[in-house]
Amino acid sequence: MNDSSTDESNSSVPTYTRRQLLSALGGTAVVAGGGGLGIGSVLGFGSDSELLGTVGGGCGNIEPEADLKDCDLSERDLFNADLKKADLRGADLSGADLGMADLSEADLRKADLSEADLRRTDLSSAHLERANLNSAKLIGADLRDATLYETDLSSADLSVAWFNGAYLSESDLSGAKLYKTDLRDTILYEVDFSGANLEKARLGDKTLVGMNLEGATWIDGTQCETQDCDGRAH
Repeated sequence: MNDSSTDESNSSVPTYTRRQLLSALGGTAVVAGGGGLGIGSVLGFGSDSELLGTVGGGCGNIEPEADLKDCDLSERDLFNADLKKADLRGADLSGADLGMADLSEADLRKADLSEADLRRTDLSSAHLERANLNSAKLIGADLRDATLYETDLSSADLSVAWFNGAYLSESDLSGAKLYKTDLRDTILYEVDFSGANLEKARLGDKTLVGMNLEGATWIDGTQCETQDCDGRAH
């Protein structure tokens, strides 16, 4: 690897993913916060946040409380990034790798997260109103106390995700996978679960009255033929 200049005017600076850079260093550096020297420091950047904001740049630093409104971060490698309380309203994060990232309390209203990798991502207390998470991978994601209004989660994989205390209203979860998903203490209102897989989902004493469950797989593994799952949702 030659020059790692941060001069934004140098268009010849190549784009590398965070994992590729670590691999190129032979695993001698560890990400800041992991008990050693950060990869950003090794490459001459002030911090890992500066590195993430510069490599493939154009949107500023990737850091807590960052202003990334309407930013194009599609297909970016943001694995384990710290975006706590970041402003990501209207941002394009489609296809991005946000696995294990901290998006707690982030503002993701109207953001495009379609087909994004959000496995084990912290989205607790995040604002996801009218966000697009179609076909996103949210396996093991933390959505506790999150706000989801008119959110598109169709065909998303929400297996073993946590929704405790979340507000889930007028959202589309058609065709979504909710295997062993924790929906206890979740506020549910007019949610479309048609064709979804709710097998072994944890509902507690919650009822799903008023939801569309037609064609869904119920928690006991049986198929729902009607919107109220043949009366089982009561």
